[in-house]
Amino acid sequence: MARGGWSAVGLLLFAVLLWSQSVGAQESEPAVAAESSSSFSEDQLRFFENEIRPLLVAHCLECHSAAKQEGGLRLDSRAALLAGGDSGPAVEVGDSSASRLVAAVDYIDLEMPPDEMLDEAARQRLKDWVDDGLAWPSDSVLQRDLTSREPSAEDREHWAYQPLVAPSLPMLSDAEWASDDLDLFVLRAQRHHGLEPAPQADRATLARRVAFDLTGLPPTPDMLAAFLADTEPGAYERFVDQLLDSPNFGERWAEAWFDWVRFAESDGYKADDFRPSAWRYRDYVIRSLNDDRPFDRFLTEQLAGDLLPDATADSLAATGYLRLWIYEYNQRDAETQWQYILDDVTETTADALLGMGLGCAKCHDHKYDPLIQEDYFRLQATFASFSASDQVPLLGADERIAYSRAVTQWRAKYQTLLDEKAALESEARDQAMRSAVEKFPPNIRGMFALEPNERTSLEQQLVELATRQITLETSKLDFEKKLTGDALTRWQTLRDELKAAEQELPPAPSHTLGVEEIPSAIVSWPVLGDTERTVAPGLPLVLVPPGGNPEFPLEQPRRLEFARWLVSRENPLTARVLANRVWERLMGTGLVASSADFGRLTPPPAQPELLDFLAARWRDDGWSFKQLVRSIVTSSTYRQASQRVDEAACLERDPHNSSWWRTQRRRLEAGQIRDALLAVSGELEGRVGGPSANHDALCRSIYVKVLRNSPEPVMSVFDYPDRIRSQSCRNLTTTPQQALLLLNHPWVRARSEAFAKSVSPVERGWDEATAIEAAFSRAIGRQPTSEERNLVKQFIETGVARGEREGLDAQQATAAAWFDLCHGLLNSNEFLFLE
Repeated sequence: MARGGWSAVGLLLFAVLLWSQSVGAQESEPAVAAESSSSFSEDQLRFFENEIRPLLVAHCLECHSAAKQEGGLRLDSRAALLAGGDSGPAVEVGDSSASRLVAAVDYIDLEMPPDEMLDEAARQRLKDWVDDGLAWPSDSVLQRDLTSREPSAEDREHWAYQPLVAPSLPMLSDAEWASDDLDLFVLRAQRHHGLEPAPQADRATLARRVAFDLTGLPPTPDMLAAFLADTEPGAYERFVDQLLDSPNFGERWAEAWFDWVRFAESDGYKADDFRPSAWRYRDYVIRSLNDDRPFDRFLTEQLAGDLLPDATADSLAATGYLRLWIYEYNQRDAETQWQYILDDVTETTADALLGMGLGCAKCHDHKYDPLIQEDYFRLQATFASFSASDQVPLLGADERIAYSRAVTQWRAKYQTLLDEKAALESEARDQAMRSAVEKFPPNIRGMFALEPNERTSLEQQLVELATRQITLETSKLDFEKKLTGDALTRWQTLRDELKAAEQELPPAPSHTLGVEEIPSAIVSWPVLGDTERTVAPGLPLVLVPPGGNPEFPLEQPRRLEFARWLVSRENPLTARVLANRVWERLMGTGLVASSADFGRLTPPPAQPELLDFLAARWRDDGWSFKQLVRSIVTSSTYRQASQRVDEAACLERDPHNSSWWRTQRRRLEAGQIRDALLAVSGELEGRVGGPSANHDALCRSIYVKVLRNSPEPVMSVFDYPDRIRSQSCRNLTTTPQQALLLLNHPWVRARSEAFAKSVSPVERGWDEATAIEAAFSRAIGRQPTSEERNLVKQFIETGVARGEREGLDAQQATAAAWFDLCHGLLNSNEFLFLE
């Protein structure tokens, strides 16, 4: 019997049964015991910390806490909410429509908070929280003011904050198994448990595994045949190098990076408007990974590419990282929206690049980790001086100067015409401008009344954010309807003359979403909006030596200072965090269980010296991402089989597989499944970069539009992330909806039909044996066994006979039988899982 249950090929039509085998397969993986006794999930508690706690602290506790209880109501603990006040319980868990708290914030009964109604988004978050079970950390009581604490000596001793130093290699006898130095750490851990490594996976299995891991695609039959025919030493390493050199490598690993930084091409919120130039950031990431751009440069460009002295078009496109936040185009409360944007950038950077749950320190000191409120806002102040631009020209410094000079000269030449046209438009434009500004709150309207040089950097940012809406509204002005008579005639003449004059301008450069630094440096930044309590841009205290200054100097832009610190030897976190994430993508589980949180609640690394070895070697060898990946996939640890005959004994000795005594069986990710369907069917279109395609395009998933509210339908069923928040690893579930989609979705059936035509003896003129071999090789990366050949032949014969009984001619019946066979292969475990 072949692995994955494929010997039941005669039952291919019952693909739901085949799919259901994967549930048992996944359940057989040893589960890591939960670390918390809380009945709430990590996502529920994160939602509370990031969205609900700040809201309650800012708007409710002044009147409803231990110090003061209007109406006998406290809102500073879960028990108090359930107990309620003079009017009874404040909430009905699971039913926001029946909750007094929700009615009050909707101003249906009471009006809370009394000074100003919460915005719609905040009220919706409260409702979602109540409906989802009222998640709350155990025994946590909210406080309005907490005294900030300095990190103690014990705080600084936490493993993640220790300097990153390469450990000595283990000295082991009989270590011939090791093919990379990392294997020595794994072998030592295995022997500690009284275990030995699993046998190496067979070559076909290994080729399929590493091809998907490095390129996101199955190996082509020709690639696989060439590899299997290469029996010389180093054949596997040569195969790996071929995959690393493929442009598909950058496409595969960009997908992982985009999970971490929440890349999408739409605004989110209700409108979810498309961002037509966001693809330029996507292409920058793919190009950088394919070129093996040193990762320290890669990170620096994304955080501060516009501030580099040698800024290039690529480094400007890289700052698209700072533009990945969600945006509500008609949100008049610009101040609150800008704060949400800065919160998002701060927390994404802390999660993705530092492995810090800094979001829990936004409205209070972190309950468990040595992170204080000031830490949160020091890091936020680092990003608080950028201005968002949708029209960043993709030009190097010299090119930008030359282009700007040419435009200035053109404007000087035609200034008289430009001024005259502007004067004709001024009345209508000023009226539209005044009308648009009046729609904003008084504080924003007051900022527009100031001259630019009178505004603070924050005021300038808020004016620019509001101007995005105003520009959208004023762009709809139709001057041919606003003007009449001679004024209209003259305006039309000026318009036409200037349009013709534009031919003298140099070709307009490409533009992208990016950022620009506001010239006036931020000296102080309020903590949670409290102007009496401020910090300067800098680092969390625990990452600074005792007695050191956490603030960045004023001489350099602080965003650039932070980027340089991030990739320096003074930072113990980033190399560890990213090395752990790469290991997790390749091995199924990270050396640290929670890739986004290296804090105290996360168990320490299963093999701390192995993590430090990987991270330090990567950093010390020049931050080559391809070399990091290559070292892992060419290791003997990676090459192990996913099954072994003594598995029960191994589970008794090391139930969590912390010593990697076998490889973990993994389901393909959403994009891999979609891309593999296209690759196997022979329909995958080759393309490199450019504007994103619609969901029905036959290109790689990385080039399909990523819309937050309208995800690609096939991938969404297979756990594609919403890309609203950073996601360190994919959820890989097995559900009936997935099986039903693969069986019935028209898009999947179309791929099955194309696959069948590409291997059918009727279409290709092959003999039946050759066609069967081709179908197996393309779909599951191996040849059929003799038993499977016989079963497939019987299956085809039965299908043809059934088709002819139903009135099909011989050719139609044969095509239908081959469709069923190929459709079944695309529903099999061997297609959907990596062994």
